[in-house]
Amino acid sequence: MAFWWAVRNTGTTRGAYRTKSEGTLSLGGDCFPVSRCYRYRFPAPHIAEVRFDHGGLFHPLDFSKGAWAAAHPCGRDFYRGRFRVLAPESWVATWYVTGPRKNQVLRSRYRRS
Repeated sequence: MAFWWAVRNTGTTRGAYRTKSEGTLSLGGDCFPVSRCYRYRFPAPHIAEVRFDHGGLFHPLDFSKGAWAAAHPCGRDFYRGRFRVLAPESWVATWYVTGPRKNQVLRSRYRRS
């Protein structure tokens, strides 16, 4: 299984940046389009509230010390995230997902283009 994503800023709504991740999921030789939208609201420098497009909280994010850990329950599954700043223009996220329906590690690298 592989995901290939491109994330772009789609503007601001009520003081929050909206992003849309679009990509392709490859699974067993078949490919499927996938997408997800998030809102990033910044109550302070280096701090964000990451919300789903419907407004529900996904996780907080604090880069003031260069690294952060977050957690998010998803039904009976559980997401544990680790985030690290690489440079002023890039950061990495690793999600460890466990539960009765999921068992995976998701790694993403973000950089400003």
